[in-house]
Amino acid sequence: MHAAVLHRLGGTPRYEAFPAPVAGEDEAVVTVTAAALKPSDRWMAAGVHYAPAEFPAVVGLDGVGRQDDGTRVAFFGLRPPYGGMAERTVVRRGVWLPVPDGVDDATAAAVLNPGGAAWKTVVVEGEARAGQTVLVDTATGASGRTFG
Repeated sequence: MHAAVLHRLGGTPRYEAFPAPVAGEDEAVVTVTAAALKPSDRWMAAGVHYAPAEFPAVVGLDGVGRQDDGTRVAFFGLRPPYGGMAERTVVRRGVWLPVPDGVDDATAAAVLNPGGAAWKTVVVEGEARAGQTVLVDTATGASGRTFG
């Protein structure tokens, strides 16, 4: 398979062959169909945020793809050295969200990071529960639109 492979912190990832992932216990291999390039991915490659401990490593913290049964998922929580910017990656079982019909893969990949941040802020950190009303003060951005 091919992937965006990083050989050292601060280096530029290169499109090259990389060993295909094999799922271990409680993992699944996902065929990647879209992965957004976002600041956290650049920070990862620079060694600032979620930096790889070993090289070579595939860049990309999340993405969208298909499980072996064809189910479309938005995934995160990848097992190093596999990242989202590859033909296939390995994900901890259950660390994904279903992609609704009618949402294309590129859009799902683009909204995964800001949408996840918005959800975490409101639901996890803000402890919002069903039936509560929440004012989202960034309603024109990707994070705010998640709840709009």
